[in-house]
Parts: sequence; C-alpha cells; structure tokens
Amino acid sequence: MRPTEHKQYITLSAILALAVAIAFGAFASIPIAIWGFLLVVAIAISYKYPRLGLWIFLIYLPFSGTVTYAIGQGSPLYLGLKDAFYFPALIALIQEYRQGQQPWRIPPLLRLALGLVLLSILLTLVFANLPQAFVSGAGESPFLMGVMGLKILIGYIPLMFCSYYLMRQTQDVFAIARLFVVLALICCLLGFLQYGLLSSGVCAGTRGLEGQDLFRATLEARCLVGGSLVFSPEVNLIRLPGTFVSPWQWSWFLIANGVFSFTAALSDPSRVWKRVSLGATIAIFLMAVFSGHRLPVLLLPTFFLILLLLALLVERRCFFQSWREKSGQLALVGVVVAIAIAAIVYPPAIPPGWDATRWEAAPPLLEFIGEQFQFAINSLNGVFGNGLGRATNAARMFGTTTLIESYYPKLLYELGFPGLLSVLALVSAVSFLTFKAYRGAIAPHLRLWGLGIWLFIVSISYNSFYYPLEVAPVAVYYWWFAGMALKLPQLNQGEG
Repeated sequence: MRPTEHKQYITLSAILALAVAIAFGAFASIPIAIWGFLLVVAIAISYKYPRLGLWIFLIYLPFSGTVTYAIGQGSPLYLGLKDAFYFPALIALIQEYRQGQQPWRIPPLLRLALGLVLLSILLTLVFANLPQAFVSGAGESPFLMGVMGLKILIGYIPLMFCSYYLMRQTQDVFAIARLFVVLALICCLLGFLQYGLLSSGVCAGTRGLEGQDLFRATLEARCLVGGSLVFSPEVNLIRLPGTFVSPWQWSWFLIANGVFSFTAALSDPSRVWKRVSLGATIAIFLMAVFSGHRLPVLLLPTFFLILLLLALLVERRCFFQSWREKSGQLALVGVVVAIAIAAIVYPPAIPPGWDATRWEAAPPLLEFIGEQFQFAINSLNGVFGNGLGRATNAARMFGTTTLIESYYPKLLYELGFPGLLSVLALVSAVSFLTFKAYRGAIAPHLRLWGLGIWLFIVSISYNSFYYPLEVAPVAVYYWWFAGMALKLPQLNQGEG
C-alpha cells in the first residue's frame, strides 16, 4: 500500500469513528460514545494492519479492566473491546494467507483433537441447548447462551494461528518475551501504587464496613486502577485486583507473567534483558505478596525451582551457553532460592493481607475438586450435558447459570463426558506437540525459552482449580504461546 493510501485509509477511519462517537453521544452517553470511537478505530486498525492489531491486543489486555472502570464506568461493552482488536486481525490474517496460498499445516493430531472438540460442542448444542429453547421461559435464550459459551470455550484457540505466523525469525520470539516483561513491570508499578494509596489511607478500601462486607470485593472500594477489591486490615484481609477487573484475574496474571519473566531471564540472548527479566520476576513475586494472593506466592517458587532444575538437568549445555558468567548463574539461583524460602517462611508474618484461618478452613484442593465433579455428575441431564454456557458466568444474561468453581467439572456439567474427554484430548495434543516442537529447537536460547513455555502450557492444561483456560488473561496467553512454541522448529531453519 502506498503512503497516500495509508493516509486516506486512516483519515476515512478517523472520520467514521468520530461520526459513530457523535451519534452514540447524542442518543446514549459519553462513555458509550468513547466506546463507539474506540471500537471503530480498533476494527479499522486490526483489519488493515493485523500484526499491529495483535500487538495492540496483547498490550491492551492487562489494562482492559482499568479502562472498563476508569472510562467505561463498568459498562460490559468495554470488557469486549479487546476482541475488536483480535477478531478483525484474525479474519485479515486468514484472508492474507489464503491469498498467498500458505495455509497452516495443522499437525494431524491437533486437527483430530480440534475436530473432536467441535463435534462434541455441536452435539451439545443440538441435543441440549436446542431442546431447551422450545421449553424455556420468558427472558431465557438457551441458544444465545450456547453461542456465548462457544465463544468463551474456543474463541481464543485461533490465536495459535495468529502467533504462529507472526513469528518470522528468532528475534520475534524475544521481542514478544520482552514486551511481556515490560508489561509486567508497568502493571506491578501500578499495583504497588494501588497498595500504597490503600495502606496510607488515601483510598479507604473496605475499611470500616460491617459483617460480610469486610470480606467481599466491591467496586465502591476501587482505587487508582482495576476494579473491585478487598482492603480490610482490621480483619487481616487484602485482595487487590491490580489493573484487572477482579482479584482472581490479577492473581492469574501474576502467575502467568512470573512464568514468562523467569523464562525470559533464563533464555534471553541479551545480558541487559536477562537482568531486567530477573527484576520483573522479583517484582511480580513481591506484588503477589502485597496483593494478598496466596496462590501465586505458593505456585511461582515451585515453578521457578522446577524450571531451573530442568534447565540444569535436561538442558545443561543450553543453560551454561545462555548464562556464561558465574556471577549471573549464582544470582539466578540465589533469587530462586530466596523466593522459595520467602514463600515458605514469610507469608504468615505479613501484617495485613493474609487470612490463614480462612485458607486453612477451606476444604483441601483435591477434596474440593472431587466434590465439584460429584455435583456435576449428579446434575447431568443427558449424555451431552446440560447445555453449553449453563455454567458460564458470562452467559448469565441469557438465562439461569450454575456456579461451578472448577474447570473440568464445569465442562462435564455443560458438555457431558464426550465434551470433557474431547477437551482433555485437545490440551493433551497441544502439550505433546509443543514438547515435540521445543525439542526440535536447535539454538540454546530458543530451547530454554521453549522449555519454560512448555512447562507453562502443561501446568495450565491439566489445572482444574477455577478456570484460567476460559478467562483472560490466561485464556489468551495459553493459545498465543502454544502457537509460538509450535513455530520453533521452523525458526531453526530460517523459515518465515
């Protein structure tokens, strides 16, 4: 495209966006007008410049919760704004590669697993959602509920295709890795500011409330960034949301980005970025502590130790090629050991933020998941489940939903045993193929990076604690990095 054509396209898009904003402002509200403007701009950029659109999509994702409440006043329209960058870019990339006759050679195992998932979803829609549509009461739409459940379940799987083709050379892998390190540092800085404003009393949080309100995350307590939070030092409870809508999403963002930052610290070819990544790893762990999230404080040191041991045992040559200086090796090991010791010794001593009594009073994890499975089995209304979306929180606008707080029991409840087994087959195929791809990498830096990402993919694939595979940001990161990992053998050969 010529420079003049670029200018014409940008000008026309800006005029259209302004027109939409003025129209929405006249008939709705200022936040809706801003949303209309951003929507048109996002679609225009992503469809014409899909690679730029996907970069913006990744950058916007961790700040989407803050934008939703700071500008959108909590409107659910803003929660879906990120997809205005994703779907047009996806459509454009599909068209581009069809025209170039460069279809992605989907591995047969992955093709089979995807086919099984789609078949199980279709059977559930036909034999569960569709019959419910004929007997549902007023205000319920089981079919639309199924469409929403479909989007939540498989909507981000095509990101594998996007990231696969975005990676043209080795430098692209580390450009993405560095982007995530920078985003993690920015989000942690905002998170520390949020904690500082709350602890100093500038933001009240949930102080002074009574009864159960002291323990519930609320939007009224929102401070600086993100959405609902709990800050009740009088009952020793803190749950901060960082830049996200809820504390739960922030917790999983810290887990995922702790993995990515430590993997970058192991594998980045630049000494400077190694140290920056190691600094980001420390910042993420500290942020988890100050945010009151026990899960990342316990999981991250475990992951760091496992990855470091695998790097030393399985990829020893690559590790010593990547970290040549002994001082750097000692620093890396020292940071991991210090974080692991802190996770075991330090949390009980943290003044406000940890409610050990509530944690210990909760049922053991395996027992909790077992109870959820038992509930799902007892509640099944047919072979193909109770209907897609029936246990999906985002689908509650279309009908009655059931709260199930564990991922695979939720799938069993919605899709029955065929759907549950098909999704397990899909994540198993992804885990196997990314392992095979990582082992096919030759360059030491790529092998170490691939090892860390594979470990992340495996840990999320078989995790049944809540449902990170269906909720941003992990629902995005899982499929995005799976596509990148699958490209590693081609990067060895210099293929684009």
